Amino acid sequence: MNSFTNIPCEGIDLSKYNGTVDFSAVKKAGKEFAILRAGYARVVDPLFEANYSGAKAAGLAVGIYWYSYAANPDAVRLEADCCLRILKGKQFEMPIYFDYEYEPAILALSNAQRTQNVKIFLDKLESTGYYAGLYASSDFINNLLNYKELAKYDIWAAQYASKCTCKLPFGMWQHHGGGVKGWPDGSCAGVKGAVDLNTSYKNYLKIIINAGLNGFAKTETPAENETDEAPVQEEIPAQETFPKTYTVQAGDSFWKIAAEQLGNGNRYKELAEFNGLSPESVIFPGQMLKIPIRGENR
Repeated sequence: MNSFTNIPCEGIDLSKYNGTVDFSAVKKAGKEFAILRAGYARVVDPLFEANYSGAKAAGLAVGIYWYSYAANPDAVRLEADCCLRILKGKQFEMPIYFDYEYEPAILALSNAQRTQNVKIFLDKLESTGYYAGLYASSDFINNLLNYKELAKYDIWAAQYASKCTCKLPFGMWQHHGGGVKGWPDGSCAGVKGAVDLNTSYKNYLKIIINAGLNGFAKTETPAENETDEAPVQEEIPAQETFPKTYTVQAGDSFWKIAAEQLGNGNRYKELAEFNGLSPESVIFPGQMLKIPIRGENR
């Protein structure tokens, strides 16, 4: 399997606190992926290896998250190095996430410091051939990070509500878990008790395998319908004008594309609306966007 059949698709995330999991039952329940806690601080999750083997054997796409306690750049780098050692020799069809939350030492930092720590971890993972992203609550992203500086990274947003209000485009949304007053616990066959439920809006499996990331070798995909015949040239009416187009790349967001193509990231709303989308819409690698006339920066 090198592509999800349907997008969006559903999955779960797990740690030692979920106990032993029947991954075959998870798969039969319609889940397509499992995001596993590989570790925290500089400690390996004691069930990571068993969860990895079980999820793979059941045919689930697998990603991981690393729960951080790091409050300074040196600690972040040490955690990243530990994470990379755990990942070595394995293949992951889903992203590698840096999990940054409300630990006291992290809350004592400024938004700028927290943002810099996120960048350090994600850049380290990306520089070594992994598709990396940030996991955090919408509240944490919106209020405790300089979120616009993180627009180039993939986002997994957590918000137990009927709508996700993360201010960054997110590729995955964690919408159910356990123990949240006024919101039903998540549940899934094969997992005892409450479990985190997630919806993925990107075909990560296809993106990651085709790009040769996360332990996969890059494969060359031949162009469809190749032919030696000269292409038929369509006649374009002289009176019509057509805007410039841009093909979305992995890690792109409306803000990032507006900054690069229009010279001003603040034109991201204009860019989205020009394509008949809302600024909160999720965009996907390979998607074609129309670019409005550059004009003056606004």
